[in-house]
This record gives sequence, structure tokens and C-alpha cells, in this order.
Amino acid sequence: TSVIDDRRKSTVLLVDDNVELRRFVKNELKEHYQVEMAKNGQEGLEMALHHLPDIIVTDVMMPGMDGFEFCEKIRADIKTSHIPLIMLTAKSTPEDHISGVDKGADAYITKPFDMVLLKAQIKQLLKSRQVLFEKYLKSISDLDNTPGTTLVDRDFMQKILLFIQDHISDPQLSVESIAGEVSLSRSQLYRKVKALTGLTVNEFTRRIRLEQAKKLLIQDGDYNINEISYKVGFSSPSYFSKCYKEQYGVLPKSERPLT
Repeated sequence: TSVIDDRRKSTVLLVDDNVELRRFVKNELKEHYQVEMAKNGQEGLEMALHHLPDIIVTDVMMPGMDGFEFCEKIRADIKTSHIPLIMLTAKSTPEDHISGVDKGADAYITKPFDMVLLKAQIKQLLKSRQVLFEKYLKSISDLDNTPGTTLVDRDFMQKILLFIQDHISDPQLSVESIAGEVSLSRSQLYRKVKALTGLTVNEFTRRIRLEQAKKLLIQDGDYNINEISYKVGFSSPSYFSKCYKEQYGVLPKSERPLT
């Protein structure tokens, strides 16, 4: 069995000190989401690290650790930095809104809120995180300009991309070695890469290999197709051609510049 079942419900972590509100939101969301609940920022932080939810909904005004501090801590930790976060608040001044966004919130909803709006925001944020992946692949150096990612996530993606590129000719490059490079467990890495890219770690690695192969094919280089397939870590040229056709719709040989 795989580490994570892709058919599972997405998990929402709800952090709010109001018991009635927690019950109401859980009831509204439980049909489509697995809902975990925490009564304050400190408990929310522990649960976020333990459950690695797909999205977090937090109140701002809470005793002890408030929503702003909670959000900052979520954004600063490599294990949770990628998780989309929605803030609920009774404070609706533009300054409060800016403060929430500065701390790393993805969306800001004023109480009393419309449940339809909250559901729409959750759905949209879960989808939009995966749109970032294509931008990552364009160029490592351009990661600084990728919107909607935290500094921690940009560093994480950069580290992974560089590590895969450094070991690209090794067909045995494993999920374990990538996880070790970024100091995460295998399942933490899986969840994080899946959330940021929509791909499993192995699919992600294969995409990087294919992108590199495409570059080598298009440059009228010194390598033939068999050599390129080994250079980017495929164990056989025929499997390389098959994967390449699946990804780009053409066989590698048709990418060669006409001489």
C-alpha cells in the first residue's frame, strides 16, 4: 500500500476558541473534508505538525497565541510552510487585513461570515497551490518571482531541484535520499511535494529528468538519444522514449533540430 491514499478526503484544521463556531463549521465541512479542531494557537500548532493538514482555518483573536503569531509559526516551519491558511476575524479594517497577509495568510474572511464563501475559498486554495509547479520548472533562478510561495517553500523547492539535478544521471536516486537532503521523513516529503506540485515524489523526479532531456535534445548537441536517456537517469532508452512521448506528445527523435 502507498504511504498516502490519493482518494482520501482533504484535511481541514480549524483553530478557534469558540466551541459553537467549531461545531458549526465542522458540521458544514465534514461531508467533503476530514476536519480536525484545536481551541487555540498553541494546540493548533501541535496539531498542524502532527496531522499536516491540507488547509488551515484560524481565528485571529484567541487567548495565548493569537492567529497572527500562529500563522507566522506555520509559515516558518519547513513541515507546514506550504499549507494554505485562511484567517477568520471580527476585525475588518484594511490594517488588520494587511497584517494578516503580512503574516502569511492566503485569505482573510470577516466574521460573521458566509459559509458558501468559506467553502469556495477552501476549494480554490487547495487547487491553486498545485498551479505553482509549472512555474517552478521554468527555471530555478526564477523561483524568487513565484507568487504565493513562502521563502521557506522556495528554499525547499530550490534544494530539491538542485539535489535532483546534481544526481540526475543516477537511475537509483531514491525518495529516501531526497527526504534526507531536506531533513523530512519520507511521508512528510510526499505530502509536501504533493501539495506544492500535485505529483508524487517519483513523478516529480521523472518530470525533472524529462525537462533536462528536452533541453539536451533541443540544443544541437554532442549526444545521441541513447546517451541522453542515460545522462538523465533512465535505465533504458526505450523506457525513456515512452515516458517522453507520454509527457510531451512526441518521440525524443522528433525534437532534434534539423541539420
